[in-house]
Amino acid sequence: MKNKITSAPSVGDIKGIKIYMYPDDHGQPHFHAFYSEYEAKYELSPKFEKVAGEMPSVQEAEIRKYVKKHQQELLDTYKQIQNKTWDKKKIVGGTRPSLLAVSADDSFNLWLSYANGEKRQFNIRNFLTSTTNLKNRKDAQEVAIDLKQFKTAKVEGPSVEWANGYDINPDDLYENSTSLKLVATIQMYPAIQAMLT
Repeated sequence: MKNKITSAPSVGDIKGIKIYMYPDDHGQPHFHAFYSEYEAKYELSPKFEKVAGEMPSVQEAEIRKYVKKHQQELLDTYKQIQNKTWDKKKIVGGTRPSLLAVSADDSFNLWLSYANGEKRQFNIRNFLTSTTNLKNRKDAQEVAIDLKQFKTAKVEGPSVEWANGYDINPDDLYENSTSLKLVATIQMYPAIQAMLT
């Protein structure tokens, strides 16, 4: 299967498995799933089934569990994408709020704005240090070393992507970031402690 990932909206992310639907891609409602070097196409109706490509068994099971829970939402999303009425910030089956905006600073922090009004801080260096399976990824390390590359961060689908193609699982991005309310409390703590001593 030809990889058309750059031309398709991302509608979901399941433990690193990216779910894409292409506009103007007619026929039975379906989606494309990408994981590492694997790609597979799944039809959603008249019944759910894999119709092309390959996917490891563990990821296949995750996809089936995801579709069982969100099949109607995926069908609705497919129709919206074909009709060009879909909100690209929407995550199918997502429990986290949708990401609206990102900015990058000189200290390798991402400042994240979510649809529920939440503001969060994410440090790429701290994340990569604590994530063993990313330590040998050249594209991941590049954004944590090269400030110019780091500052190319932009919102792409449900998460953040850099100019070199590296992107972060949206759940990892949210769960490894800190609410700015908590950041402010931490920054104020030394001053409060000094007042009490």
